[in-house]
Amino acid sequence: MKKDFSHIFEHDYPGFDNFCQEVLQPMFGDRIEFMSRSEDFIATTGKNEQADAANILSIQKVAEINPTEDQDNFDEIYVFDITMRDNCRIAQNRVGIQQLIRSQLMLDTNAFMLFHYEHPEGGRSWRFSYFYKSATDSMDRKRYTYVFGEGQSSKTANERFNLLSDALHGSKTVYNAAIEDAFSVEKLSDEFFYKYLGFYASFVKYITGEPTSQEEGDHKITERAFRETLAKMDALAMNDSHDLFNTSFASAYPDKKARTKAVRDYVKKMMGRLVFLHFLQRKGWMCSDRKFMLHLLQNTDHKDDFLDRVLEPLFFAVLNTHSKERLLKVEKHNAIIAGNKNKVEWDVAQIEAWSSIPYLNGGLFEEDHADGCRCIFPYEYFNALFDFFSQYNFTVDENDPSDAEVGVDPEMLSKIFESLLEDNKDKGAFYTPKEIVSYMCRSALSSYLKVPLSSLGVQESAVDAFVNNPQEHHDFTEEQRTVLLNSLRTVRICDPAIGSGAFPVGMMNLLYQCRRSLEGSDARAVDIKTDIIQHNIFGVDIEQGAVDIARLRFWLALVVDEEEAHALPNLDYRIVRGNSLLTTFNNEYINLGEDKPSNRTKLAKLKKQLAIAQGEYYNLCGEEKLQKEIEIKLLLLDIIAMRLDVDIKVADEVATDNPTLFDVPRSARQTKAQKEAIALAEQKRKSRVQLKELRKKLLDSKKFSLIERARTDINFFDWDIIFSDVFAEKKGFDVVIGNPPYVQLSDDEKKYYVDYPAIEGHVDLYELFIQKGMMLLKNKGIENYIIPNTILTNLYSQKLRHLMIDLYGLEEITNFGMDVFNVPVVHTCIIRMQKGMPCNGISVRRSIEDLRSLNNDFDYVFPAEAPKSTDNFTFDITLNLKELRLFLKLKNISKLGDICYLRQCIKTGNDKIYVQTSETQLPEPWKKSLKGKNIDRYVIKDNTVFLKYGDWLARNWANKSFYERSKIAIREAGNRITACLDTEGRFFLSSVYAIYPKESYDIDTLKYILAILNSSFATYFARKIAFELTKGAFTKMRTNQLARLPLKMDDSEDVRHRLIACVDSITSAKQSDPSADTTVLENEIDFMVYKLYGLTYDEVLVVDPETPITREQYEAKKL
Repeated sequence: MKKDFSHIFEHDYPGFDNFCQEVLQPMFGDRIEFMSRSEDFIATTGKNEQADAANILSIQKVAEINPTEDQDNFDEIYVFDITMRDNCRIAQNRVGIQQLIRSQLMLDTNAFMLFHYEHPEGGRSWRFSYFYKSATDSMDRKRYTYVFGEGQSSKTANERFNLLSDALHGSKTVYNAAIEDAFSVEKLSDEFFYKYLGFYASFVKYITGEPTSQEEGDHKITERAFRETLAKMDALAMNDSHDLFNTSFASAYPDKKARTKAVRDYVKKMMGRLVFLHFLQRKGWMCSDRKFMLHLLQNTDHKDDFLDRVLEPLFFAVLNTHSKERLLKVEKHNAIIAGNKNKVEWDVAQIEAWSSIPYLNGGLFEEDHADGCRCIFPYEYFNALFDFFSQYNFTVDENDPSDAEVGVDPEMLSKIFESLLEDNKDKGAFYTPKEIVSYMCRSALSSYLKVPLSSLGVQESAVDAFVNNPQEHHDFTEEQRTVLLNSLRTVRICDPAIGSGAFPVGMMNLLYQCRRSLEGSDARAVDIKTDIIQHNIFGVDIEQGAVDIARLRFWLALVVDEEEAHALPNLDYRIVRGNSLLTTFNNEYINLGEDKPSNRTKLAKLKKQLAIAQGEYYNLCGEEKLQKEIEIKLLLLDIIAMRLDVDIKVADEVATDNPTLFDVPRSARQTKAQKEAIALAEQKRKSRVQLKELRKKLLDSKKFSLIERARTDINFFDWDIIFSDVFAEKKGFDVVIGNPPYVQLSDDEKKYYVDYPAIEGHVDLYELFIQKGMMLLKNKGIENYIIPNTILTNLYSQKLRHLMIDLYGLEEITNFGMDVFNVPVVHTCIIRMQKGMPCNGISVRRSIEDLRSLNNDFDYVFPAEAPKSTDNFTFDITLNLKELRLFLKLKNISKLGDICYLRQCIKTGNDKIYVQTSETQLPEPWKKSLKGKNIDRYVIKDNTVFLKYGDWLARNWANKSFYERSKIAIREAGNRITACLDTEGRFFLSSVYAIYPKESYDIDTLKYILAILNSSFATYFARKIAFELTKGAFTKMRTNQLARLPLKMDDSEDVRHRLIACVDSITSAKQSDPSADTTVLENEIDFMVYKLYGLTYDEVLVVDPETPITREQYEAKKL
């Protein structure tokens, strides 16, 4: 029978005896042994200073839970009763508590910990934690915590602890795993995530009447929690308001595509606002009711019109309005909508009842265009949504990878948001796991701090130790502490593709921990964080939704440390919407050109005024905020106009300086230049007109209200202007960090990026972000990105790799041998560079398989000169030092691509129509064909495949003579090279590569090459070139990778004859009996190939550590 723990979990701390009797004993039974309370661990271990810093009064070991003799998969667990000071907040002491737990105080064991106040009564929350120590990694220590008490949801804990109890009383259970599952944050997060997406899809579908891309399409979600939520909402069968929705949104957004996007954004923002309010009610700021939102729905008289009549007044008239201005706001609203049947009045009495709810400022609850649409969702929809929210605890503190509350934290907003960007994966945007964010933030900050501290004699290891564990004691001199603190206070950090704010929030938290350790406990947490957000953190994203969520996470970071509600800061000029790669005005690229010398003094003055105004705007509210916003936008227009004036004159001169230019013969090159100049002049004249219109609106107080003028969107972004204070004071950012988008540019788009130094062939946006990051950095600044690992070997990235070595100061490559983003085709690496510094070697991790292993340990240092030994300046980091020496030894041998043609073959466009199987020859136009799955080593397994050949085929079909010849076939996919000989002129399909020599050749030449390709030697090289970097994917060898294989064409007739004889013997045996054992012959080929390439026996072991050839055999036998 299920046990209900809510009478314990949803009330004040019951005391250890009651907790043990009601919770622990029913689960663990006789395994639990109680201890005397006489011993206080703080006193006996001398950890008084650490305990004092963590606001811990006492730690008592009160019990042990021991496995029985037959339970070898059940580790011992200590139980601690921990008393905290009444005047502290447990959430704010997480770092100090974690530091104490990681010490020897808790010994080398797992532990349950009960945290409570000295006087726990009066509705104060308390915590039950599980401290987990990995059996395989002594540094892997994590704490998972349930928050209990009045107003807390115990649904998850109830379900989990009942499952744990069943597991502990069952047979053959992995007990450690069962306990970990009971405290798993990941499982709860996944459940919440997919159910939330289900509600989102249902609300959108209610408006549009059509399923979202989450429900149907290429990226549809199949997880059970999502599908069950959808089914639950569909079962409500509410359709009565569809016509109203369609009419309302259709008039506001006539274009269907724009309307569909507006609906999606509307629902995203509505649900984001509701989630934010659930975080706020956790603080007790919503009328002191920790279940305010649920009670609001249950008690309202407007259940059937809840959004427009209840929620929107709460959003716009309360949360976004000063308390003294709220009634006036309601009066104005009601006067404006009077007589409009599509609008509803706001209830004055309702607004007065919410008088204690704080004004939040910041912009989250500002009314936008879509909010003007009439929206009536059924009561049942909101009831289901709020019931869902009520089942979870919302923690306003960001979870740390090693210290997490079992609840929904602000990071969940990021994960949700990034999944809801339509076609997000097609746009190359992916949610970055927090372990990677944490590591990259620490790595970047540590690298930045080493520059000023190295001159003071601080070792690099000491800087790493401080950044990794700032709460521990560090032996810095007073001068070193002063420089360290000043460096932390003045650092400028930017994420140019901010997404939902993972990296900037991670950097803020890290800066806060470091500063708090230096500034002491007297410094208010909220003051430090506010200062960091205002002066240290900057971000840009092209998506407004990304900017909104990133700002939201920063606001929540401040909310967690506030005892009383205060207005939130304005982040408009810290977290900005814009195109990071181009200067744009009205969504069009614009070339502002260089500053004209005569204008530089005036421009510098305007930029200084702009920076001052932006700083003042940060903390303003009400009319002062709106007036300052207008002032900032007027300054921006003046700066843009001045820059455009300079460029327009230059463009006019180029286009018209010769009045007879259009009448005289001219080259095509001149015509192109002239056309470009005319287009540029026209673009800037158009911009000039738009500037005048914008200025007119900003200054027209008669026609436009103050708020309308302030909300005028000038739709402009340029790094040097928007962040003029950064570039004027520091000449750039100290750190650029992030996860830029992974998507390829079209040929037409390349014309906008002519100023980027490495633009060649196929260009991906992340490559442009690498180059832009360097443009944004000051000298010795740090760039730290997670990007596709194709950068390491991609043919078209060769020029960029040169820059990374020669100018960008490449310092680190961490390659992931796992699917970081759970997308099999995207494989990533971390790169860290230091602008302007020499590359003396690259610290490399060849393949991270577990995110928990991300630390300061590297596999080896990759020589900076190593890429010079490769054809395309590749970073072959999967090689260890022995392998690298082998590659260097063979670098002068001709490559397969030098000697042979390598082609990918025919793509039909529709295999069902154009590919058939037949035991007999089909008539024309059917040709014998070959699929990859038909190929085995040395033989073709299936001769029944035919291709209908003709111009109806999709790709690679036109050169008929290419196929009607003897050639080698290589299977595209697989974990080794699989090749055979085709002597019948088959027409290969796209899963097969065709290879034949560029010079005249005979069948024996093909057999000789075939022997090398099927050898262990060739497979080793293939794996090193391609497979290791894409581990975990459906492995494919590319033609450009095959082309890099060393191919030694030996002139010795004896060697050729012996290799060809082995191929003939293997082929004959396999054709007679497909299961024939040809191991001896294949080993003989391996031996001859090793000798052919001059490998020593030690080098043979590098290629194949399990080779059957002994050292004695190898060294005694001659080729």
